[in-house]
Amino acid sequence: MSSVLPDGRNMWIRAFYDFNPEEAGYVGWTNESGQVRALRELNDGDLMLIYGASSAQTKKHMRSHVLGFVEIEARPIRDFEKASEASQLEKKNSGEANLWTYALPIHRAWRALDKLSIERIAPVTYNRAAGQGIGVWGQPLTPDEIATALKIKVTEFALKNPLTD
Repeated sequence: MSSVLPDGRNMWIRAFYDFNPEEAGYVGWTNESGQVRALRELNDGDLMLIYGASSAQTKKHMRSHVLGFVEIEARPIRDFEKASEASQLEKKNSGEANLWTYALPIHRAWRALDKLSIERIAPVTYNRAAGQGIGVWGQPLTPDEIATALKIKVTEFALKNPLTD
């Protein structure tokens, strides 16, 4: 990744239960109001630093750790427009088919190679007590936190296109 964000771009943190953008291909909200708010606050090309939610749905080794980054497109979609068939089936089988259906597509994604605590990367923005709110809504990082986050070693991976793959 670059050592600085291009002008007009920002970085947000957001908690996920799992990190599989190569299959899901989107960042989602259960309620349309979450998608509407995101479209008001996010721009094309903004990055989200994804960390593991501190909940039973998240594998223990992922909780509160940086999982990776996604670059979003600021346009509304529904989850099924980007998710692979396997991802949709997994959501259905886990009883989550009606969750995170209002979405923004992921343009690019990177997996973190280092195991780092979100508290270490975002000590000002991340607040354990506000974890659920950050997980649902996201929160913009400070310039110093962005600089720290951009130093994380990552590997980019290809996203699947459900219409062609």
